[in-house]
Amino acid sequence: MTIIAALLFALAATYWRRYRNHPWDIYVPKIAWMRAGIYFCCCYLLSYFSGAMELLLNSPLFTQQQLDNPNWLIYTACSISFIIIAYSGVWCYYTPVFERRKNILISAIFGALWGSSSGQLFLSIWLIANMIDWPIWAAWIATWLVLGAYQPNWHNIYWDHYIAPNTTPQ
Repeated sequence: MTIIAALLFALAATYWRRYRNHPWDIYVPKIAWMRAGIYFCCCYLLSYFSGAMELLLNSPLFTQQQLDNPNWLIYTACSISFIIIAYSGVWCYYTPVFERRKNILISAIFGALWGSSSGQLFLSIWLIANMIDWPIWAAWIATWLVLGAYQPNWHNIYWDHYIAPNTTPQ
């Protein structure tokens, strides 16, 4: 985590010194990756401090009980298929790039970073909601409300403007 914290500091300091006055609606890959990197680092650090990362790294991928359950196997196969199709097909091929050149490898790297960091953010919210002395249903509702408010607003207010705006420098 020290490396991720140092990377966050370096990205934020560089961005603040060099690019903070750059117009938000003009896409420049270097700045977009810098802003995205700051987001990814923040998600990974929250995951670490909430215990989500430790939970992910120390939990088995599956248990014998799950392997013995045909419903779990079918659901897991369908989920993995959906993820592969969604990220390798739909997301890579149909995400608008506007006037920018399409690069499948870069899209895949970005998608892996985006998916892993956002997934850990969501798990962190769930774990934090469960740290409060509430019944499980209240933690579920709190998580649902926080993530329901966060996701569309994050995209509409920040991500789609600062990370991936639809204009490039002329």
